[in-house]
Amino acid sequence: MLFDRSDPFLRLSLSIIIPATVVTVLFFLFVVGAGLKAQLLPVKTGREAMIGQTTRALTKIDRDGGKVFIEGEYWNAVSDEAIQEGETVEIIAIEGLTLKVRPKKESR
Repeated sequence: MLFDRSDPFLRLSLSIIIPATVVTVLFFLFVVGAGLKAQLLPVKTGREAMIGQTTRALTKIDRDGGKVFIEGEYWNAVSDEAIQEGETVEIIAIEGLTLKVRPKKESR
């Protein structure tokens, strides 16, 4: 269709078509496979990744609030239990720009 096959020098050889097709298929399989694999990776940043992390309380934290420093940022934090400055806390939820924390249970 694209070539006038009446002239032998204008014919496209199968020794060119087959390797070019195989290379193209392998390339696209690699790209699609890498994209699908990336979609299945766990979340590593952002809001979802912060839940469950631990940090130290910078100030006293209670129902009225307090401060923590995590992932390079200062955050407001609240807790149902009173937490003293320097105590290790675990992030259990994020509500707007405030972290809900609880004292980290020490496992021994």
